[in-house]
Amino acid sequence: MPWEIDEFLVLARKLKKSYYYLDKDSEYTLCVCLNLSNAIIDWNKSKLEKDFFVDKFHSILEILNNSYNVEWEVYEGNNPVGHLDVEKKLFARHSEYDGILSLCPDVHFHETLLSSMFSDFEAVNNEFVIITPQTHRLWDASWDEMANDQCTSFDYKNYRKIDVYDVEWVTKSNLDNISIYKMANNKWAGWCDLRSSKLVELFPPPKSWTGYGPYDTYLMTLLTRYKVINPSFDFQQYAIKNQIIGKYSNHNFKQFYKKYLVFKDVKLIQRKKYENEMKRLIIEKLEKLK
Repeated sequence: MPWEIDEFLVLARKLKKSYYYLDKDSEYTLCVCLNLSNAIIDWNKSKLEKDFFVDKFHSILEILNNSYNVEWEVYEGNNPVGHLDVEKKLFARHSEYDGILSLCPDVHFHETLLSSMFSDFEAVNNEFVIITPQTHRLWDASWDEMANDQCTSFDYKNYRKIDVYDVEWVTKSNLDNISIYKMANNKWAGWCDLRSSKLVELFPPPKSWTGYGPYDTYLMTLLTRYKVINPSFDFQQYAIKNQIIGKYSNHNFKQFYKKYLVFKDVKLIQRKKYENEMKRLIIEKLEKLK
């Protein structure tokens, strides 16, 4: 989104640093979209024009030269597109990749994270798998299993006050103590998740969902219920101990741009609609899988 343009700048620098740790015998494609949808922002009433964000977007992409195979898009149409639309395009090409990593622009991590995720992905050798970093303490106790024990010294309600640079320092201080462990429950934040191609082939997002449909919640719930009716289904989520990811809640770049943009209500309306129909869609999917 345009208000995340500075976060994308920070992320691009982090991705460039991360590239030097990756196995160069493998290929890495980075797909990124600048979403300037007319359905989400009233550009006629906004104080910043689209060209400002387009120019800055292209200047940031130059950071990634001579590293990843970058596929970029600038969307300026009238549909309420979002993160899920980019994912669905990638999922449709699942046969081209071993795994697909969904990465939000407003996250912070150590530059060795991607190397850890990709090497662990190869090591587990499971067709149906999700690999995630750890997080700091999040919304409630149900997330504690993937929270790093050095990032839990605050109340759940205060998780947005954590400094992501403190989180990164925990990783940097424990680079000799990185390990992978199986998660007992399906739980991931949707910030930085590496999914196997076979998994997204079998469990794609609902066809009717676009924009910001809650695919993470849908998939977590669907997998939990499917393993009950089919215990032999070999799905596993892994988390990487001491590789921790955080969100820029305490370094809020977004607000600087949001005060110059005029928003429409379509995003919240869209999300509520999808949440209301999620239970029905999960039941329908489980019936098809029987």
